[in-house]
Amino acid sequence: MIICRGIGLEPQIIIGQMHGDIFEPTTSIVFNPILTHSQGDEQEVVIRNPCTFPVEIYNLEFDKQYLEEEKVNLSFIIIIVNYFLFIDPSSSARL
Repeated sequence: MIICRGIGLEPQIIIGQMHGDIFEPTTSIVFNPILTHSQGDEQEVVIRNPCTFPVEIYNLEFDKQYLEEEKVNLSFIIIIVNYFLFIDPSSSARL
């Protein structure tokens, strides 16, 4: 038996908007309605990190490295048997 004890920190961020000089945390950002072919709507969002360590935030839709890696990963034929991962190296030739 192993007994472990400790204290951990969970990353967290606070998302909100500035109203004048006042920061107001929020759980949703409301955009104004837009019409087809209009300029759209923009909202300024403030993200605060109350932790003592850095937190990285990114959007997978715009992360070109992630998209390229995902394309390569999906090109392999992967077989999982009894917790072992087998990758068919010949399947990567389809790239």
